[in-house]
Amino acid sequence: MGELSKTHPDFWENVDVKLVTIVSGIIKTKDFEDGTRSQAAEIVLTLAKEVPAGLRKMGEMQSEFVPALVQLVTECEEDMDAWAESADDEDGTGNSAYSAGIGAIERLSLLLKEKFTLQAFEPIITQCLASEDWKIKQAGYLTYGVIAEACKDKMKANADASMKLAC
Repeated sequence: MGELSKTHPDFWENVDVKLVTIVSGIIKTKDFEDGTRSQAAEIVLTLAKEVPAGLRKMGEMQSEFVPALVQLVTECEEDMDAWAESADDEDGTGNSAYSAGIGAIERLSLLLKEKFTLQAFEPIITQCLASEDWKIKQAGYLTYGVIAEACKDKMKANADASMKLAC
């Protein structure tokens, strides 16, 4: 499906909403292997590269796909020693769901640009930062940091609001 998305993105033209919903469901399902979940995300990331305008307009990207990616980031190691050993996953290149989420968020934000990224991620980041669960709060901070490159102009222009959100 990833290759089909890359070579013939127009194939998904009439089913893209369903595709994003199904892919989001796969990503959220912890019963699937991490590789299956990250490959599902890859389908939508490929479409974001090939036909970004169509995905920016799709409400399911904000309501389904973005929350699914952030959920992956909440799936971090709970044991502090194991977490310290897996610190290299924070660049989005590891094999875990956590690392796949970070990498996918970074790519999506760069592909779909600043306006979409801020509109889609700000509400979920705010929700994460208000959580009492440290894994969810950490996911909010990491997501905020990961999208910063794609949103640097807006964040610089609104440095006060950006810092208040981060704090």
